[in-house]
Formats: sequence, C-alpha cells, structure tokens
Amino acid sequence: PGINLYGKTSQGGRIMQQSLTHLQKMREKIESDHPFYNNTEIAYEIILQKILFGDLKPGERVPQENLAAMLNMSRTPVRDALLRLEQERYLERNSANGFQVTKPRLKDYADLCEFRLALEPRAAYFAARNISEGELESLRQNLEEMERAARSSENKYHIMELDKRFHEIIAEGCGNEYIRDAILQYQRKQVFNMHFCLQEKNIRFVYNKHRSIYEAIARSDENGAEEQMRSHLQFYIKNMYDVYE
Repeated sequence: PGINLYGKTSQGGRIMQQSLTHLQKMREKIESDHPFYNNTEIAYEIILQKILFGDLKPGERVPQENLAAMLNMSRTPVRDALLRLEQERYLERNSANGFQVTKPRLKDYADLCEFRLALEPRAAYFAARNISEGELESLRQNLEEMERAARSSENKYHIMELDKRFHEIIAEGCGNEYIRDAILQYQRKQVFNMHFCLQEKNIRFVYNKHRSIYEAIARSDENGAEEQMRSHLQFYIKNMYDVYE
C-alpha cells in the first residue's frame, strides 16, 4: 500500500499517497542528475516536483514531520526546503503556521505573462539568428512529440513538460546569456500556472503556435519568430480570465 503523507488512512477527500519505493526512485534520480546536491536541495526538488505535477494540490497541507520521515531525513533540511519554496511562492503559511501549496492568484499569473512577453519574443528573434543545428533538431523533435501527445489526448502534465522544454530550447539557442538565464529561472513557475491555464480544448492551438514559431526560426525569419512568439503568449493573457476567478 501507499504511504499516507498525513499518517492515517483516507476515508474521503483527496490526500497525497506515495510509496516509499517511488520516493526512493525520485531521490535516486535527483542524486544521479545532481551528485553534489545536499539533503535540502534533494527535498526541495522532490516537493517541487510533487507540486508541479499535481501530486500536491493548491491549498493542500504539506506536513514537515511526515515528509522528513518518508524522505529519511532530519527535519532541518526539509524545513529549509519548505522555507525556500515559500520564498519562491510555491508554498504559503496556513492558519496553523504550517505550510500549504499556494493557491494561484490572477495577479501573479498576469505578472508572469507580462514578464514572458517582455523577454521571450526577443529570445525567439535571436534564436532565428543564432540557434545551432543541434538545438533546432531538438526543437523539431519536441514539436513532433507534442503533436503525438495532442493527438492522443495524452496526460496533460506530459504536454506541460513538452511546452516547458520547447521554450527552454529557444532560450538556450538565442545566444544571449542574460535573456536565457532570466527565462530559465522562471520556467518552473510557468508549469505551476499551466495547471490552470492550459485547457484540453486549447492543446491543439498551442501545438499550432509552436509549429509557427519553429518554422520561423528554422527559416531564420527573425521578425516572424518574434511576432509568432508574441502572439503565442498574448493568447494566454487574453484567456487568463476564463480560468482564474
């Protein structure tokens, strides 16, 4: 049976359950990808991944002691990880002065959209000029995988990860380290918000926009790539009021 994060069996309502085996696999992968991470960084990555991919829902409590026991860590690194997630606004304090997953707010998402709109069209512009053959091939493969996922109504979280990677490749290929670093720093925040702004009916539209961006970059059309990226991001701004109360 799964291990209940709250220390009791669920009789109703959604609570997160996760087997120790799966948690151990998560930890092993993080340690393999980042061999110099300490326990605080490992706990941070595990908790953040649970938030980003829907294991922990907005408003759901994140109990420190149970997490520490499940991760086989002392409470100190887990608390430090929770404090970092609070600072980054993935978590917030509840009435008992514990932690819960942040409930998305319209202003926060609007601010993020405006931030992206200021930078990502320029990243696409420069990517049309500077992207390498390898990065362009990665972009093409990403697009093909998104098309398959959109056609098969695949898990939304996989599509969100593909969307995240598409924008990362463009940022990495733009040739401007300042633009790249600024965009990459907030890509995970975009995944957090996409839980609520990416509706199933819009997945095909997102794919079509990605294709238009890719085609402009592939033909080295700087202005076209910039305009297609701007149009893509403006779609989210226009539709944000449909998904946020």
